[in-house]
Amino acid sequence: MDEAKADLLLGYLATGVGTTAATLQWWGQLGNLLLVGLNVFLAIGGLCLVSLRIRKARRELMIGEKTKEENR
Repeated sequence: MDEAKADLLLGYLATGVGTTAATLQWWGQLGNLLLVGLNVFLAIGGLCLVSLRIRKARRELMIGEKTKEENR
């Protein structure tokens, strides 16, 4: 094989491996980013559910107080 062709082949091989490694690293980081995003989404959803439960409990307490006042 000619040295020029060997250099060209080696250059293409190095470029392919470098691109593949960069792509794999990007996908790994994207996966981590998606996992972090999912955790943040679930945390916000949990806080919303807790907030709704607190509102419901307050409403029930207010209804209970009104019922007590009406029974007096």
